[in-house]
Amino acid sequence: MTTPDYQNKQQLYRILQAREDERKKISRELHDGVAQEIAGLQISLRQAKYQRNKDDILAVITQADEQLGKIHLGLRQFAAVLRPDVLEDAGLAAAFYSCFKRMELTYKTFVRFEENIGSARYHPDLELAFYRAGQEAVLNACKYSGCQEIIVSLQRVFIQNKEQININEDASKNEDTNIDECGSTSGHGQDCEAHLCLEVEDHGRGFLLECPEVVGTGIGLAAMKEWTELVNGTLTIASQPEAGTSIRLMAAICADRRDVRA
Repeated sequence: MTTPDYQNKQQLYRILQAREDERKKISRELHDGVAQEIAGLQISLRQAKYQRNKDDILAVITQADEQLGKIHLGLRQFAAVLRPDVLEDAGLAAAFYSCFKRMELTYKTFVRFEENIGSARYHPDLELAFYRAGQEAVLNACKYSGCQEIIVSLQRVFIQNKEQININEDASKNEDTNIDECGSTSGHGQDCEAHLCLEVEDHGRGFLLECPEVVGTGIGLAAMKEWTELVNGTLTIASQPEAGTSIRLMAAICADRRDVRA
């Protein structure tokens, strides 16, 4: 087997193994969490059958209500990790705010998040790809960088002649500049195109890009590349041992993936 074939097979094996590990984790969390709590609730409700005193019955019902509240909260948190409703309901920026708050509580790492898209909505594929890639990048940084702070930036930028420009400043100086519904602009001699740009940076351990040491499942970078390809974007990764890691994902907001609500 040639080296590329071997590497592809190893990567495929790691992806399949990671998916199986995720299934085991979900099964374990459901069994040890929700299933145990429901069993406890069932026992409490059975006790109510043998109570004759009104106050005792009320106490059992109160306890059962508290248990139901915990089960409901646990299921909502579990569902949010698997598929966040906030991404579909409120958009990409809101989903990131919610995601990073959960990570801060779990990993005790501060995520400094800056964005300029507000409540703007984009094609569902674009939002999902950026969310999953960003989630993976920040999760890896929380787990393996050793940093106390991670910097995340989500910006709507404009590219003209392969260079990024500040369209807001240019627009204020040039009355002939217009932004159309797809994010493209005119008034600069040539049209410029709107892009979403996500950057995740830490100043932690870093790694060698040429031969990264497999940590955890080892599919984080591969997953980010797959999400990037889904939206025809570009993924740039810069890292050095003990010099931190910088990840940048950029994709065009084009006609078939346009801003539909902003």
